[in-house]
Amino acid sequence: MKVNMKFKHIFLNILLFCCFGYAQAQNISTQNIKTAIEQSAVGNAAFSFCLLDAGGKQEIGINSQMSLVPASNMKILTTGVALLALGPDFRFETFLEAEGLQKDSNLLGNLIIRGEADPSFCGKNKISSGEDEVFAHFANALRKKGISTIKGYIVGDESYFEAPAQHPSWCLEDVVEDYGQGSYGLNFKENKEGNPAKAAALGFAKYLLANGFDCDTTKVLSKSEYNEIFTEGSMQRDSLSCWRSPKLSALAKQCNFESNNIYAEAMLRSLGKIYGNGDDYESSIAVMMEILSDMNMAEKDAKGRKSVVIDDGSGLSRKNCLNAFYLCKFLHSMRSTGCFSEFLNSLPTPGSDSSLASLLKDLPQEQRQRLVMKSGSMTGILCYSGYILPPSFTTEGNKEGIKSFSIMINNHSCKASEARKAVENVLTMLLNAHN
Repeated sequence: MKVNMKFKHIFLNILLFCCFGYAQAQNISTQNIKTAIEQSAVGNAAFSFCLLDAGGKQEIGINSQMSLVPASNMKILTTGVALLALGPDFRFETFLEAEGLQKDSNLLGNLIIRGEADPSFCGKNKISSGEDEVFAHFANALRKKGISTIKGYIVGDESYFEAPAQHPSWCLEDVVEDYGQGSYGLNFKENKEGNPAKAAALGFAKYLLANGFDCDTTKVLSKSEYNEIFTEGSMQRDSLSCWRSPKLSALAKQCNFESNNIYAEAMLRSLGKIYGNGDDYESSIAVMMEILSDMNMAEKDAKGRKSVVIDDGSGLSRKNCLNAFYLCKFLHSMRSTGCFSEFLNSLPTPGSDSSLASLLKDLPQEQRQRLVMKSGSMTGILCYSGYILPPSFTTEGNKEGIKSFSIMINNHSCKASEARKAVENVLTMLLNAHN
């Protein structure tokens, strides 16, 4: 699909620089890692490993171009590309709009919450503002307008995204869970309360009724239900207020720290909506692939074989295929962008308040914090990809000597804890070799 690109300017921020690696890895080799894996519980699984030095040269590779399912390691690509294309300061917006005429303090029409895909809207995590804060903001806008009674409906407008929220290739066992709800044009409390648009409308109606406004909590609609009653554009619509999400840099961090699928899908589909031919997965992935191509991230290997398949943004799809070398090359390429600091900050370290909280817990924190990475796991799958920071690394100063690594395991038949132990052994080897 040919994408009408509007984001070529973002690559003007790619910096030309020279990376000087620190001392070559000591006491680690291809054979060391092979032996560690072969003698572990994942010894009969598909295994891919890559370590790139600070200059981007492959230092160690074991099946490094074997295509495997990355699980949530997909979020490395999604958050990195989103930061590049949209910018670290990008914010999602949600609007409060009034439809119809105002007579004295009465709105003779509908009140509409119109979303533009903010995945954090009224969320419950540490970077989101709860519904009381958001709804208070909207209620104050009504007071300033002199509106105290809503005679019509309260509507949650989810139409910003037109395509279905859930990817058709996601497993049934995933789509029935909270983490598999997908991303809508209007998200609400991470979509854990049924139809998010209607849940947002009902939540706001209840808030208004409890805070001095007059409305009917039985008159709430989603936009799809609204379309069955009203003709679009038949009433004048005025914007009353706008709620803005945290910056994309903060959303990317939350996405990677807690491996939030809704955040990842909102970022991917926003790329298609803003820069491509629509928010459907085909258009959104086409945009992502063109950005990756501009970063010299080829879909095909040296022999012309397609080795990369991107099917969604979160990694829930088992149709995603990446390889360890590709992930390492992307991680290395991100170092030369103007948003590398934000991207690096979005990746957790073992022992942090994240999906890596219990990883390498027997190592000292000063050693663990030199690993910055993203995990990815499904039944039979375990992946970790990220950076090894040199002892001299500082967030504000010296950033030379950063190496990229990726460990991918597919089709293991052991317990998840046993697979994690095998990976921990390899990670410990990497750390010990780079003191």
